[in-house]
Amino acid sequence: MVAGFSSWGQCGDKKERKLQCDVQIFAPGPAAPKPVKCTCTVDGVVGKTFETTDPVKLATMDSATSIANEQCTWHVHR
Repeated sequence: MVAGFSSWGQCGDKKERKLQCDVQIFAPGPAAPKPVKCTCTVDGVVGKTFETTDPVKLATMDSATSIANEQCTWHVHR
């Protein structure tokens, strides 16, 4: 797992899922954080996109899995 990127393979349906957020533009600080764009893909095909002002939540696999299930409407497990 790297910052802003998570993937789930070996899923029961044999599909590869990825959640990637453009954390390059994220700069935490006293100013209001700018939203970063996140993209949900399944087998390389872009599905849903969403924005978040807190991409730090993607730092752990547990929280990334929770966000992916909520935002991408998946049902992945660790």
